[in-house]
Amino acid sequence: MATAVLPGDEVVIEFRTSGLHRQQPQLRLASITHGLFDVFRFRDAEEINRDYNPGYQSAACQINVICPEAAAWQVEKRSVLMFLRPDGNGCTAKLLNNTQSPRKPYVHFANHCFIPSTLNQYVFYFNYESPTCVGSTGPTTQTITGATLRANYYYTDFVLAELSSTPPASYNAYYAGWDRSGAVPQSTVMIQHPMYDVKKIAFNNDPCTSFTDAIGVPCWRQNWEQGLMQAVSSGSPFFDQNHRVVGHAYDGAQVCSTATSVPTDCAKFSAAWDGAGATVRMRDWLNPANNLTVLDGFDASASPTVSLRVKAFLEGPYNSGTTLMNTGLRSAGYIPLSQPYTTLGYAHVGGGGNETTTSTVLSTTGNNAPVDWVVVELRSSTNSTNVVATRSALIQADGDIVSAADNSAALTFGAPSGSYYVAVRHRNHLGVMTAGTVALTSTAVSIDLSNGSAAMYGGANALKTIGSRNVPLRRRC
Repeated sequence: MATAVLPGDEVVIEFRTSGLHRQQPQLRLASITHGLFDVFRFRDAEEINRDYNPGYQSAACQINVICPEAAAWQVEKRSVLMFLRPDGNGCTAKLLNNTQSPRKPYVHFANHCFIPSTLNQYVFYFNYESPTCVGSTGPTTQTITGATLRANYYYTDFVLAELSSTPPASYNAYYAGWDRSGAVPQSTVMIQHPMYDVKKIAFNNDPCTSFTDAIGVPCWRQNWEQGLMQAVSSGSPFFDQNHRVVGHAYDGAQVCSTATSVPTDCAKFSAAWDGAGATVRMRDWLNPANNLTVLDGFDASASPTVSLRVKAFLEGPYNSGTTLMNTGLRSAGYIPLSQPYTTLGYAHVGGGGNETTTSTVLSTTGNNAPVDWVVVELRSSTNSTNVVATRSALIQADGDIVSAADNSAALTFGAPSGSYYVAVRHRNHLGVMTAGTVALTSTAVSIDLSNGSAAMYGGANALKTIGSRNVPLRRRC
């Protein structure tokens, strides 16, 4: 039972039992980590802030992440964590976005900070930062204890672990985006917890250079124009000019007088993507389909911001006589209450994959009777192969694709307002996608993919015209 750091010289450990035991229970205390310093500064007037303070602060030229210089990084900073091991030492880490569904709480840090045997007792601190630009104290009450190792590798200096629980909504967590392309970053920003201090930020305004250290770790090398790197910054994310992680702090600490002249090395994110197997590389966990080069961040606290109503018809169940689809799967009780696509190997992104329905919804008859589960995808306007967000939904007899929860609502996605390609996929039909992008906002937009006059990607190669309807072709062996 690892806890966050507790103030004081005495603790009471209380064990409660129901008493329904054949033998008297025994509790064994294996170890205690005791700080030699007044880490909470209880003798100071600042004790109410519960600051984790080991008796010294980071360098005076460090920049608090709330300062005006960091105005553009107030979202990304929420992905950065400090962790402490049972031996009292620690480093900086960050949450990474991934295509798993539901979103997995993967935390990434430096392998040279890693002691495997105690990972289940690491304490991860969220939002440990000063509320003011000039200040060295911050709250340490938002914590998660323990994680499970997923992958690590000495020669790329990374650890990817899954937290023991998903950060609560009150933690306002952000899952940082990443870029595994290996493209040279034109500028970088590091967000860190130097010397166990509150969250700081450093800026490099120039392109990085490629560098390999003496043991073979591939790195990006840079100098800082503002801020610097110090001990405990190891593992801190390096964001590129697109606000995506391209590596983590590996080597090269400075003091204020050398901040602009002594370089810092950042272990490359791209180098850790591939490897001999799932336990030594990141792709199996962050993007199991291995079909993305970049992935933008995910704001776990953000409400869905775009909405749409979609109509489509499937060739298999379509009845040209009634101009509706048959609902035989529903009548036979073959439509599951939970979306089936994740178990079929489909990788949901952007919050999709948790959709469920009810027996009441599946009992609906008439035009609104459910036909089957489908997936609706929003794809990037600059690259139609990049899926930004997905939702599993029910398609009705009249072609309407609706929220599975109530069989009527428009579909909502956690994506910013903008233009997207819209695609619909079904387990045994070819996918269908708009030929051009569609402007989406929080106000629901209606799209009829079956309209004969609508321009669809793939044209006759993916669609079949039945009467006035374009329908995606059923897959055939």
